[in-house]
Amino acid sequence: FTLVGCKKGDKDPFISFKSRKDRLTGKWQITAWTVDEKDQLTGHRLDTLSAGGCTLYISYDTTSDDYLTFDKSGEFELRFKQTATTTATPQTASGTCVAGSSSVDNVTLQEGIWMFAGGSGNFKNKEELILTDVYHVNGAIWDIIELKSKEILIEFDETDPATSVVTKTAMTLKKVKD
Repeated sequence: FTLVGCKKGDKDPFISFKSRKDRLTGKWQITAWTVDEKDQLTGHRLDTLSAGGCTLYISYDTTSDDYLTFDKSGEFELRFKQTATTTATPQTASGTCVAGSSSVDNVTLQEGIWMFAGGSGNFKNKEELILTDVYHVNGAIWDIIELKSKEILIEFDETDPATSVVTKTAMTLKKVKD
């Protein structure tokens, strides 16, 4: 009797009979996605603008089929669809603003390769996930906070080189298919 995987991350299961690679591969629904603790998935206001007697509200809604897929050969696909709705509201009854709204769909699709990092600094082997987008020729190193068979929590910090401002992105994923 041999254990395939033991706890790596602080929130990982104590014992797993699947390797980290086996737990990661499959199709995952994005159930939470935040940037600097602001929800990126559901109806948040991106901005409120006032111009020409109008107040413009811009909100975003997503579909239930936003997903991230990892396959065993080391390829990934991220699909994220948002509908941006802009609503114009007159500020006064005599303003020149015409009330109304419009919507635009925006689908983001990223494809590339993934691999576990070999461990560096304070991170153990396979506690970080490297995603490289082959079309946009960029990559990111995500910290694996929790990796269970049916749920993943990953985080990514990015520092703007010009301003030194750090942006923190976090995703929670639920497995929908192995």
